Amino acid sequence: MTREEWLNAAVVLFRPVFEKAGHPLPERIRASVAWPSAGGLRRVPTVGEHWHSSASRDGTHELFVSPRLEKPMDILATLAHELAHSALPEGTGHRGKFPVLVRQLGLAGKPTSTHPSTTFKALVAPWIASLGPFPHAKLTATAPHTKQITRLIKVKCPGHGYVARVSGKWLSYGAPICPMCHQYMVRGI
Repeated sequence: MTREEWLNAAVVLFRPVFEKAGHPLPERIRASVAWPSAGGLRRVPTVGEHWHSSASRDGTHELFVSPRLEKPMDILATLAHELAHSALPEGTGHRGKFPVLVRQLGLAGKPTSTHPSTTFKALVAPWIASLGPFPHAKLTATAPHTKQITRLIKVKCPGHGYVARVSGKWLSYGAPICPMCHQYMVRGI
């Protein structure tokens, strides 16, 4: 079973729970493991993300669980949180009916940062046993190497060796003049 198959099997298991809570899940839902759109490198990283069906060309709610997660309980709690977004009208966010719904599901904590309660753990423990281990190993994100957009180019006075650095943009207009002898400087000698 792939990660996505595992997640989508869990969505099927959640359907009757949402039905009982009075907020049935939409028919079209896709769940995947992916970095959140903010990149996942914040001090407090985003662990899940929901994209409403209006953002998807085929009208599917897209749910993403961060690859930072690896414990099935954390993954199911994150999935339940994102499913709650898909069960409510677009624009609800973490206000209105959202806090009520996540409490009904057994999630605790602030609506923006929920975690599994004892009730939630009891609900999903049999699911974890039936789904088996989550087929994924945690990824540790580090800040990506930032691309250098300005590379300074070394220029040198051919007369006495005065060195300066200048961007390629300004060098394209012509070499700078040495402040000591007033000769044009030469690139990279």
